[in-house]
Amino acid sequence: MPQVTLPELTPAFRARLPLNEQLMDVFADALVSVNDALEIAAGASGKPAIVAVRPRIQAVYDELNSLMKELAD
Repeated sequence: MPQVTLPELTPAFRARLPLNEQLMDVFADALVSVNDALEIAAGASGKPAIVAVRPRIQAVYDELNSLMKELAD
């Protein structure tokens, strides 16, 4: 997956956003980090412990993505 780059929001600016947008901003940051973890885990074929947790990392990504979609509706 290509890495997503989002503009950084200052805490003062974020505080002026509606609550759902504040949450979406925080979740977007987390989603980028979890995506990075997935990419790292994808390259760890020789490390069984990392390969074993990749489905759980994917589940975290999927849950964050679902929360963001729910908040966007």
